[in-house]
Amino acid sequence: MNSRQYWEQRATQREQEAQLIVEKYLAQMQQRLKEAQQDILRQIEAFYARYARDNQISLHEARKLLTSQEIEAFKEVDLARFRAMALEGNPQYENLLNAISYRVRISRLELLLAQIEMTMLHLYGGKNGLQDYVYTGLVDVYQNSYYHFMYDFAMAGIPANVQILDDSTMREVMSYNWSGKEFSERIWGHEQETMQNIRKSLEQSFIIGRSIDKTAKEIVKVTDVAYSRAEALVRTEASFFHNLAAQNSYRDAGMEKYEILATLDMRTSDICRSQDGKIYNVKDYKPGTNAPPFHVRCRTTTIPYFDESEYANGEKRQSMNGLVDSVSYEEWYNKNVLKPKLEAERKEREKEQALEEQIRADIRNGVYKLEHSRNHYDKHNPSHKRYLDYVQRNKAKGRQKPSYLTISYEEANELVKKYAGTGTLQFSSKGDWINKELIKGDEYIGVYVDQTTGKEVKTKDFKIHYSKTGTHIVPTLIKERGMKH
Repeated sequence: MNSRQYWEQRATQREQEAQLIVEKYLAQMQQRLKEAQQDILRQIEAFYARYARDNQISLHEARKLLTSQEIEAFKEVDLARFRAMALEGNPQYENLLNAISYRVRISRLELLLAQIEMTMLHLYGGKNGLQDYVYTGLVDVYQNSYYHFMYDFAMAGIPANVQILDDSTMREVMSYNWSGKEFSERIWGHEQETMQNIRKSLEQSFIIGRSIDKTAKEIVKVTDVAYSRAEALVRTEASFFHNLAAQNSYRDAGMEKYEILATLDMRTSDICRSQDGKIYNVKDYKPGTNAPPFHVRCRTTTIPYFDESEYANGEKRQSMNGLVDSVSYEEWYNKNVLKPKLEAERKEREKEQALEEQIRADIRNGVYKLEHSRNHYDKHNPSHKRYLDYVQRNKAKGRQKPSYLTISYEEANELVKKYAGTGTLQFSSKGDWINKELIKGDEYIGVYVDQTTGKEVKTKDFKIHYSKTGTHIVPTLIKERGMKH
């Protein structure tokens, strides 16, 4: 097998592997979109069931304000649901919650649209939503492609510096802005456009008096378009990250040039036909200009380019002579990726352990003032004005009242001194200590208020908040593994 045949076959194989990964994620994505579609249709059907006359609703009827009874039901059911989603940390949820919880008067249509938008926000940005799901899928594509490309170089006898694709590296890779926007921004753009189209479709239904069946068909059309656009986005982004993995493998293998390899069939675009066989410098790599994807759903890929004229008297690079002794991908991966990765993780654990030991030493040695803040105690003392003010501020924001203490200031102060430095330290996603520590106590110290449901639970658990000017505790609930409910 000559060099070009080897690299063409490998490029085709790797592109097919990337497509298999994409298909797996697209199937799940379609299922989630269908579930959201059915949820939206149920919301619209309930709207018609409540307000329709002769199976129709006029725009005038849709814009009528909710009754006081309907507003109470909204606060009990929908606002609680909105709060639960807002606690997931997505600012889009918080924006919608603030926009609707401050409203004194809400129309029927506004409530319906808010319910639908919350479904859309949950679909796109919720826990395990499309944004996270697509991110995971693209990471999968990149990692699989990069490691297999590096394996191909190894089998061709070309030494290369294999990069370990840890979480930090992948965050940097995934932030690559090749089309003017990161993929996460483009995903949110889809959500916003779909929501606008749903709004227009509903208003048009009310203006012309569509029945529930016809309205449902229009909404299905809108959401089906949303899937088609999301599918195109995922395929295009997958093409980009697959080819970016190829480019980075060329860099790490010391390649200077690459060649465009288009899939030539009846579906091949004119631009890909014109690019096929062209040779570019690795250092000049620019997606959409001299590297794929050249268009939406692009299937074109690249192969490394070897200039035989550089080798005099028949002397050629190893890759031009054939393959080295065969080693399975699993064997290569274990030696060149898994082993170094495990060693790096061991060093990271040692680093984290040293950081924890230093923090606990700082706590013991007085770096943080282990005296309970009187002001913060009052803010969690249910009989104090500061707590009552805290409750009102939360209420104005559509939130539950804060958790509160049932012990004296002196007892709270003793708890800080007794337990400081003995619990579970809390860290940010970047590995920085956030000056908080979870403690499982021996006696009941207060009441934890669930910020989603408002349910109150007596608790022995608390969280210590540290600062250099004063410390305080707040009631909480801790699962067995040390995580807050």
